[in-house]
Amino acid sequence: MCAQTEERLPRSAGKSRMATNDWIFWQTNRPLQESVMSRYHPDFSPPLLRCPMDFEAERRVYAYSYTMNEHLSQRRLFREGPRGIIMLAEEVAPNDGSWAPGNPADQLAGRHDGMANVVFGDGHVEQTPPRDATGPSLPLPK
Repeated sequence: MCAQTEERLPRSAGKSRMATNDWIFWQTNRPLQESVMSRYHPDFSPPLLRCPMDFEAERRVYAYSYTMNEHLSQRRLFREGPRGIIMLAEEVAPNDGSWAPGNPADQLAGRHDGMANVVFGDGHVEQTPPRDATGPSLPLPK
């Protein structure tokens, strides 16, 4: 829906680059309710963006549990189909709104019996072992 309305996917909101089309405005000088994704959810608020089992979230600079795949590209997402592409991932200790699959600093959480919650491009949610989301089987944009 967002990609159809906005004509492209929002940016992944990394710490070194801020843009008006970041999926989440997480920095203290940017109101969360002005994030691109807030237009698509009536309660786009901190509790929605935090796993209840992430007891460290409020102590981090990035106070949320979920991050967006920085490798997404709308062209690939729609060419190959969104079902197998992870859009949002639950990280162990995210430092910004961007998840870089395979980056040791961006490990997926195992808060749910060793599994991480991930949201795929078609909107469905699954729990996945963190290793399955960073290995060669993960479809990454070219």
